[in-house]
Amino acid sequence: PGSAGLRSIAELHSFSPKRQRGDTDSSGRHPDGRELIEAFASRAGLDFSINTVVNTRREVTGLFAGSHIDAHRRAVEHASKVYQTIVSADVRQNADIVIVNGYPMDADPVQVSKSQWVGRLFPGAQMILVDDACDGIAYHGWSEFQKANVTNMLCGTISEARTAGRYPAPLAALLSRRFFHRWATRRFARQVNHIDVSYQAFEAGKPLLFRNSLAKRVMAKRAPLIICSAEFPEWKRQAQFPNSLLYRSWEEVGTAGHLPDKPLRVAVLPCAPLQLVSEI
Repeated sequence: PGSAGLRSIAELHSFSPKRQRGDTDSSGRHPDGRELIEAFASRAGLDFSINTVVNTRREVTGLFAGSHIDAHRRAVEHASKVYQTIVSADVRQNADIVIVNGYPMDADPVQVSKSQWVGRLFPGAQMILVDDACDGIAYHGWSEFQKANVTNMLCGTISEARTAGRYPAPLAALLSRRFFHRWATRRFARQVNHIDVSYQAFEAGKPLLFRNSLAKRVMAKRAPLIICSAEFPEWKRQAQFPNSLLYRSWEEVGTAGHLPDKPLRVAVLPCAPLQLVSEI
């Protein structure tokens, strides 16, 4: 229904260009997801918003009210300063272990992806992801839809082409052409009417992700993680992080030998989904 429909989700999650992490400017000549959301809100009559910025101690460091666009812009500018994290090039290149806390986006196991950017920042370090996953529900219908079959995966690849830096420039230019974009959009629209990605279908034992062998191979190429979580579902680990290990407590992580007692260089990101890293 309305903006909650799968077609709307497909447009905003895939076909609209995305901004890079920490980037507050427009992504280019195509309207990006943020600009589309603001346009929809304006047409719906929204003209006032209240935005808060909270620090790692759950204290409000900024309160911004006014136009839903201008107030949000000011809040983002303030948040960019609050969440700024300085990490030296030496630490990035030589850290042995990086401990990543999924807070504050750790209640829903689906949002674990918001912390995975750290792997690119510390390419040589073993990542230990601490994720509370307290609600225990890890089903994500949009992910199921994207990987339901090879055609949907191809459409998803095309849909990302307008996001800067996602692909090499020649490939991005090719896939961004109107022909491919329109074909993928229409194909997704048709698939919406034929694929059931409801939670009811999942509970009935019909998870599409497990039936697509190509999707399984793609998932298997993900960098291995060590996940520390009391509630993270094992089936979610098998589907999304097949090369990773899941432990139910910090003690289990240590007992398994992932926290050796010899001196190591360890980096800790206590609020990984929000932190914006820059070098000194």
